[in-house]
Amino acid sequence: MGSEKLDAVLVCPSEELKFLLGFSPMMCERFQGLFIKNDGSFFYLCNLIYTGEIENVSKDLRIVSWFDGEFMADAVHKLLEAEGLLNKKIGVNSTAPAFCILEIAEKTGITFVNARPLLEEMRIIKTAEELENLRIAASIADKVFSEVIKFIKPGMLEAEIRDFITSEMAKLGGLKP
Repeated sequence: MGSEKLDAVLVCPSEELKFLLGFSPMMCERFQGLFIKNDGSFFYLCNLIYTGEIENVSKDLRIVSWFDGEFMADAVHKLLEAEGLLNKKIGVNSTAPAFCILEIAEKTGITFVNARPLLEEMRIIKTAEELENLRIAASIADKVFSEVIKFIKPGMLEAEIRDFITSEMAKLGGLKP
């Protein structure tokens, strides 16, 4: 964030959020997302309806919420003012809903910029455990590919092939979806 001169990054429900929290709620019209400030602090902003769902993700995650009876941009303005983020520069991921971002920008003076490259860079870096898991997954996929080539016959349904692949992957230690 420092090299991009960002005061914070907003990560709305997405693969990036799943990467960061191990969870990504269904995207809906109610604004929500993880704010990561350049001082290292973070909080999840969501509608009061989703607070319970988000609390189940992590007991360490600070949640700030707004109520449906409030105009979203007014409520978010109050919350972001308390966080010291008014008139700041905030990067957003590609799933941030434009209709929300535009309303929030107008109310708060926040300049929103594309943080997709920054978030992609973050996901490229892998721990030793992640690298090992990728090696194992690739090995399983290679072995199953050899078997599925022998298994496929004309007239088979895609569902039959899918079931074969998932079953073989599970036998070799892969997870069933």
